[in-house]
Amino acid sequence: MGRSNDGLIADNTVLFNQSFNQGLNVSGGGIYIGGKAALADGQLSPGSGSVRVSANLVQGNQAGAGDGGGIRAEFVNGLDVLRSRNNAEPWYRLTVVNNMVVDNISGLAGGGIALQDTARATINNNTIANNDSTATAGAAFAAGSPNQSTAQPAGIVSRGHTALFNATIGNQADVTPYKVYSKPVLRNNIVWHNRSFSWRIDNSTDPATFGWFRTSAWARHRCIPTWPCWARWAA
Repeated sequence: MGRSNDGLIADNTVLFNQSFNQGLNVSGGGIYIGGKAALADGQLSPGSGSVRVSANLVQGNQAGAGDGGGIRAEFVNGLDVLRSRNNAEPWYRLTVVNNMVVDNISGLAGGGIALQDTARATINNNTIANNDSTATAGAAFAAGSPNQSTAQPAGIVSRGHTALFNATIGNQADVTPYKVYSKPVLRNNIVWHNRSFSWRIDNSTDPATFGWFRTSAWARHRCIPTWPCWARWAA
C-alpha cells in the first residue's frame, strides 16, 4: 500500500491469506495494490505508482468483507491524473500478466480480480478460474432486505470511479474513454468457472433455513446496479 512507482510483484506463491472486518468493507485477500489515503477530505490519493504483477500463483485467498479475493487494485491513480488531466501518457499503469488467479473468494464482488480508480490497466495471459463471490458482506444487502443479499459478479470486476476521481479526468477526446469506470485491456486470458452466489434466510420454514444460492446465468452476467461497472467472467 502506498506509492512505489515501477513496483514489481513477480514469481510469488500467494496462498491462503484473508482480510476481514465485520464493520467495514475491507478489500483484497491475496494481493492488494493501492495508493495511500488522501491527506484531507476532498483531495485525491497520491496513487500507487505503476505496478506490474507477473507470474504469480494467487490461490485460496479470501477478502471476507469486500472485493478482490485474489487481487484488489484501488486508487492506483489520483494526483498523477490531476497533474495531467488531458494527457494519459504520464498516468500510472497496472499490468497483470501471466498469473494464475484461482480458487479465491470475496464476500462482495470480484472473487478473482477487482479494480477501482485504476484508469489504465492491462490484464494479459492470465488464468482466472474457480473464484467465487458469496455476497455475504454488508454492502451486498440492499436497504430493507436484511434476509437476502444481491449476487455480485465473480471473475473480474471493475467498480465505478469515485466521484472526485472521475471529475478529475479531463474532457479531451484522448482521455474521455477512461472516465466512469476502470476499463482494463484484456488479451489472451482464460476466465472460467467463476461463480456468483447470494445469501438468503427463509423464515417461512420451521425452523428457518438459510444458505448460499448460486445465481442464474443472467445474474452472473450483469454489472452491479448501484455502481457503474465493467465485469467479465465465465459460467
